[in-house]
Amino acid sequence: MSNKGYHHTEKWKKERSKEMKGNKNGIGHIISSENRKKMIKGLRKLIASNDFHGNMYGKHFTDEHRKKLSESHKGQIPWIKGRHHSLESKEKMKISMKGNKNHLGHRHSEETKRIIGEKSKEMWGNPEFIKKVTDGWHTKTKPERQLDSLLQTLYPREFTYNGDYSAGISLDGLIPDFVNINGKKQVVEMFGDYWHKYEEIEEKTERYAKIGFSSLFIWESELKNIEEIIRKIVYFIEKEPRLFF
Repeated sequence: MSNKGYHHTEKWKKERSKEMKGNKNGIGHIISSENRKKMIKGLRKLIASNDFHGNMYGKHFTDEHRKKLSESHKGQIPWIKGRHHSLESKEKMKISMKGNKNHLGHRHSEETKRIIGEKSKEMWGNPEFIKKVTDGWHTKTKPERQLDSLLQTLYPREFTYNGDYSAGISLDGLIPDFVNINGKKQVVEMFGDYWHKYEEIEEKTERYAKIGFSSLFIWESELKNIEEIIRKIVYFIEKEPRLFF
């Protein structure tokens, strides 16, 4: 439906001008009952027309037409064919999907898991690859800042933050949040309650232990009890309980 070539009469223009006199942008303008009926009628006509829905609205292809369309596309190469995501892109997508449950229920075979695991370890063992993937991907979170403050207060200059790979430390393809830089093979991880699972602790503990590192994992929710957190940190580093309160 189009108004092209249509012009309002002078009488209609004068009536509208009188109605709108002193009115700014039509604010407060009351449409008469007669005009409202005309508007609704026009709107219904527009909705019923192809101009509102598009020319294909309500139409269906016949089997013959579908067959012709299929034949006309034979031999055409899809634009996506032969294109592949780079390893960096795949890893960034993996990180962005962490915590996403849209693929819940999908299971890889054990062989696929093994291949993915080996390839992932290989990639994360390459410093250049890690730098590309982690560049700008992570900033120190509030829980990490709180834990960093505790570590620096209890053991000044013993640990450095590495959660964003700023220290350039990768251990068996893992990027620990905090690493001891004073001669001890120790790492401390801050786990956000939403982003991590308990199963990760066992896996990471084994991987760190394989290269001689001991590890401590602290959950975000545990920060509500600072006293207990301090006891855990002290026992982890010194391997003996100490009283602070």
